[in-house]
Amino acid sequence: MPTIKDILQIERNRDRSRLVLFQEGKFWKAYEHSAYVLTQYYNFKPTKKYVKSIDEEVISVGFPKEQLAKYLNNAVLENDEKICRTNMPCSQDIQAFIEWKAYTLLKENTVTTKKELFVPKEWKTKNKVFQEENLPVFKLVYDLLLRVFNEAQKMTKDFRYTIGENLKTNLLRIVVCIYHANDEKEISKKITHIADAIDKLLEVKLLVRILHDCKQISLKKYALLCEQIVVAEKHLKNWKLYNLKLL
Repeated sequence: MPTIKDILQIERNRDRSRLVLFQEGKFWKAYEHSAYVLTQYYNFKPTKKYVKSIDEEVISVGFPKEQLAKYLNNAVLENDEKICRTNMPCSQDIQAFIEWKAYTLLKENTVTTKKELFVPKEWKTKNKVFQEENLPVFKLVYDLLLRVFNEAQKMTKDFRYTIGENLKTNLLRIVVCIYHANDEKEISKKITHIADAIDKLLEVKLLVRILHDCKQISLKKYALLCEQIVVAEKHLKNWKLYNLKLL
């Protein structure tokens, strides 16, 4: 039985025109992009878990192994019938996969649950001292800023001092917007700060896409950055909606 690290390596190195699945006990399971493609064909419910050994969130779908022919009638078995590959038209829309994964809730009870995303207790507390540091969206954007600082050092000069600097500047502005939104007592002004943060995040998303397309960041780093951006955007939109209801 391959480890989760081996499974993800096989999945990421697969032929993009084929899916790969792994036999685990009485089930066949597909991971990451293969899982996403299967959900486009069948009404499988995905499961997303945080795997501590690789410090990564992993998403998968599965079905009973006796139903392999039902779902994948052209599957080819290999590695003592523990791995199967099948030809299936696959979506190459990486952004759609990233957003699908980001919006799938973790199986464990964490801060990304729908209730906490919509009305975190930090939004309603009266104590403003250093409160922004406890906001999930503040932590997300600040971590994103640190990641960009680290990645910028690896970029070529043409990108490091242009797109890299623009990314850092926009993320710093988003952090400031979150600070002001959190500190602002007037609801209408609070909403304005949140809206400004959302607009700047859209620019960040585009700049990250350019860096990937220009091969300044790897596909894995691009996926991680995009996933954080999508989750941060969802937090901000929910925060804005919550305050609109208070008007």
